[in-house]
Amino acid sequence: MGTGTILSPPERRGRLRRAVHRGGPGWRRRAVVLAVLLCAAAAGIVHMAGPAAAVTTRLIIGSGWQSCPAGYVCLWTLNDYTGTGYAFYNSETDYATLPAPFNGIQDNSWSFYNNGNTSDIMFFRANLYGQDWFVLCKQTGIPELPSNSVLPTTGNPVGAETEAGRGWRDTISSHHFGAWC
Repeated sequence: MGTGTILSPPERRGRLRRAVHRGGPGWRRRAVVLAVLLCAAAAGIVHMAGPAAAVTTRLIIGSGWQSCPAGYVCLWTLNDYTGTGYAFYNSETDYATLPAPFNGIQDNSWSFYNNGNTSDIMFFRANLYGQDWFVLCKQTGIPELPSNSVLPTTGNPVGAETEAGRGWRDTISSHHFGAWC
């Protein structure tokens, strides 16, 4: 034998090779424990995160366009974003049929702000998106609706009633989110 070389007895070398090949004594038990721990950790992470928070689709807000939450369109009952403020996250087909206090905006809106990042808003004189309309592009506002029918983008759907010269103040009954600007 040479110096510095240590050899195990031949019978022990075979057992060590088999044990290492199978993962050592108790490898199955360790694999099962590891799998259980990984599942428990994944379940804990899901439980800690919890379900996604639901968006409140309608809010009463304060004065000032800054009070309009991100992603909402907001309407106020007076000029310059004052009076009672209403914030909507979705399209609304008929303000008059909304639950109180949100039905208070029916034909009672003077200023508007669209705080959306992806959607423009089309406002309509009548419920169910009827009669004349105007568009408010995202991240823009109207501090006071003009008393006449002059707005940057106005239109009249085919077959809708039209009232030439009718102002927009206190006549909005529905709005629809979309892409028009």
